[in-house]
Amino acid sequence: MQITMEMLTAKGACDEWYEAFCQEYPEDQYPDGADYQAVLDKCAEANKDGFAHWLLDNFGAINTVKHIDRDCVPEKSVYAAGRLVVTGKIECERYVRAARGIEAGKGVEAGKGVEAGWGIKAGKGVEAGCGIKAGCGVKAGYGIKAGRDIEAGRDIEAGKDYGIYAGLKSRLTDTSRREIRAAKKPENIMYGTRMACCRPGPLFTGRPPGTPTQTEICPTSISLTAVNWFSIRRSTGYNTWCTGWKATKPRRGAVIRCMSIL
Repeated sequence: MQITMEMLTAKGACDEWYEAFCQEYPEDQYPDGADYQAVLDKCAEANKDGFAHWLLDNFGAINTVKHIDRDCVPEKSVYAAGRLVVTGKIECERYVRAARGIEAGKGVEAGKGVEAGWGIKAGKGVEAGCGIKAGCGVKAGYGIKAGRDIEAGRDIEAGKDYGIYAGLKSRLTDTSRREIRAAKKPENIMYGTRMACCRPGPLFTGRPPGTPTQTEICPTSISLTAVNWFSIRRSTGYNTWCTGWKATKPRRGAVIRCMSIL
């Protein structure tokens, strides 16, 4: 996909980013616009992380693969307009973000955030100074560590005998920055809080078969079972797992925030 000045204007790009694009890709030299992936690479090189995130948020994913047949160790950030596939490790000082999936033969480590529109899969560990976010699952051969939240649309899975750590750089009193969100209870949570939704939303890939419509999902009351882990049981028998509780009768569509530390 080609990015043009007209497309930036239509999406509402700020003056700073528009002018930077025009200087880097003058219309007389790039009459058809600049390649989407090339623009992202230039943003990473020039330390324009804000512009790169804005592009990915506004133009979304394309069906391409940024394939690196070695270790990927840029000094700054790495971005992919489609999938990011690296045979070795991914390690950078700032961000690792792909509009689709991230796959690494070894580990994935970023000084700030790791984010994928689809899943994140690493042969070794996944580690971020800030948060980890995936539209699908997060799967690592070793441990999963984040300075802040970990969020996945499906499962969060660490390697055998390895743990999941969220909020390692948050204050002890700031429980909102060490939440672990997933479609079901992850195993091996060593540090962090668990948050579950009463309705399928961005954390879920779809409504389970037989689940009522969105306005009917949250019941008037919930029954708690077990000491730590409990399930929110509805007439459909579908369970949402979390630990701790703040309310026994949430409002319709409410989010139950689970504040206890595992």
